[in-house]
Amino acid sequence: MNMHSADATTAEEAIAIQETLDSDMATEVAMQDTLLTPRFYTTDFEELDNVFKIFINYLYLDGNLMAQCKTIHNSYLS
Repeated sequence: MNMHSADATTAEEAIAIQETLDSDMATEVAMQDTLLTPRFYTTDFEELDNVFKIFINYLYLDGNLMAQCKTIHNSYLS
């Protein structure tokens, strides 16, 4: 396995690693999965909507929290 510049402990070491790689080795190293590899995630909007609904229901069912919200509303927004 080739050394990756992300494995270096200093900037100088990372530069030295990069300078030793030829084009094929650089491609192989670039294809390695590292901590710095970008990830592309998708958003599950249906699940997010379910979580939002649970949160909203919790707010309405918690009478104490709703009373606090009303107090804040009456104090600052009225």
